[in-house]
Amino acid sequence: MKKFFRIILWIVVIIVLAFAGFLLYITLVDYKPEPVESLVPAESGELTVVQIDTLNLISWNIGYAGLGAEMDFFYDDGKRVRPSKEIGRKYLDGIKQFIAQTDSIDFWLLQEIDFKSKRSHYFDEVEEITDIKQGTHFVFAKNYDVPFVPVPVTDPLGYVKGGMITFSEFPMAEATRYAYPLIAAWPDKLFLLDRCF
Repeated sequence: MKKFFRIILWIVVIIVLAFAGFLLYITLVDYKPEPVESLVPAESGELTVVQIDTLNLISWNIGYAGLGAEMDFFYDDGKRVRPSKEIGRKYLDGIKQFIAQTDSIDFWLLQEIDFKSKRSHYFDEVEEITDIKQGTHFVFAKNYDVPFVPVPVTDPLGYVKGGMITFSEFPMAEATRYAYPLIAAWPDKLFLLDRCF
């Protein structure tokens, strides 16, 4: 009987140490953006005075191309973490098609755009969408970079890297990422996005 309890104790100790090691690792690699960060716009060109009386913009949370009509997302009291790869591809292709066909927009402000995250089937949404907007000035601001999001336990989000991207028909003089205050305490904050604008 003593041997049985010793085995149980060792199993509990190993589980506790593994969990503590996981939290230590995630704490050490936690993405900690500065409150204010200068960003480097891509495709920058010569600055000119914009002489247009109307500018058009779209601000769109693309939901990592994973939150369409067929999705039942667990954070919204649903059951799933991500759509199937085929549905995710359909969503991303639809987003790209809409952007490509909408040429009257001067500024696109896209949120929740992923860079090879598990939740978006490792599609490089940043690359695919910037390919659609070739020749346009843009800047990317990271707001989510976690090696492993362990929820839900039965089908974890896993690796997540994403952020926001702004496309402009006009060259950008500068771009700045401003961080919002943290929305949770340790250890929850380790697994949440670092909100910004």
